[in-house]
Amino acid sequence: MKNIFTLFAFTIGLFCTVEAQNTSTVIVFAEDGHPFHLILNGVQQNAEPETNIRVEGLTQPYYSTKILFKEATIEPLEKKHMMVMDADGTNAEVTYVIKQDKKGRFKLKFYSAIPIASAPPAPAETTTVEYTTTPRIETSTSISVTETTTTTSTSKGDVDRDEISIDVNMGGIDVDMDVNVDMDGNMDTDVRIDDDISSSTTVTTTTTTTTTTTGMDVDMDVDMDMDMGIDTEPVVDDGQCYYAMSGYDFGNVKKSVSSKVHEEDKLTVSKQVSDANCLSSEQVRDIMKIFVHESTRLEFAQYAYNRVTDKKNYYMVNDAFQFDSSIDDLNEYIKRP
Repeated sequence: MKNIFTLFAFTIGLFCTVEAQNTSTVIVFAEDGHPFHLILNGVQQNAEPETNIRVEGLTQPYYSTKILFKEATIEPLEKKHMMVMDADGTNAEVTYVIKQDKKGRFKLKFYSAIPIASAPPAPAETTTVEYTTTPRIETSTSISVTETTTTTSTSKGDVDRDEISIDVNMGGIDVDMDVNVDMDGNMDTDVRIDDDISSSTTVTTTTTTTTTTTGMDVDMDVDMDMDMGIDTEPVVDDGQCYYAMSGYDFGNVKKSVSSKVHEEDKLTVSKQVSDANCLSSEQVRDIMKIFVHESTRLEFAQYAYNRVTDKKNYYMVNDAFQFDSSIDDLNEYIKRP
């Protein structure tokens, strides 16, 4: 009986050894110590970012590989066909290193390969995992909040009510809240909590406040100029410039001028813009910097002078000139009656 047990144990051990030698191992380490996640064939292998990871039980000769660094400022690395066998096509322990090239870019480079039968035991500082094809469940919680506010108002009389709707998603749990407030101060709150695990809960709360108001006039003036191309005031009034182009519109102007190949075309577009819009001294300077020739810069500076909103700051356009003589010519032009 004892001999049978010994033979059985020997057979099991021999089977495990042969099975281990029929698979490969890959080791990836970061030379500069930047922690990372190792992804093989689209599946993350290590639960936490590591600087050195050893993956066992690889049965294929090549794996599509991606490195995701813990530091978001470092771009991910990809290797479509990472070999995990030696040059003869036999199972091996293959090592790759993450290092920076001369330009400071991170690269995944082949380091070494030895037959799997000759591979030494994994060092204690190396994280060893068994290759898995099962995606890991993320334990982090992301919160997405969407808030929509709708307000209906009148200049006199009744104001219907304010309505606020908030939708929050936290790790698969949806929380919807609607708040309605009318002119009398009555507030109605409706909260709905839905999770895709087991249940749905609805909580409704109503708060009432009584307010008496007599003879109230509502005069609402909303000024929305977020530098997004929304002009709330006239640009030109009675032929005089008071408001310069918005930052958004001016950005489009610079793109249009820069897209022209010939200098004369750049100047033509710039003059068209100056004829139809008012510019600040800074905007004139920025357009001048797009031109190649000094003579073109001077011509546009003279042309646009009467279309600027802040003539007292026109000295700023001097920064676009390469020669002092151009500054003198512009000053003489401005001083002309």
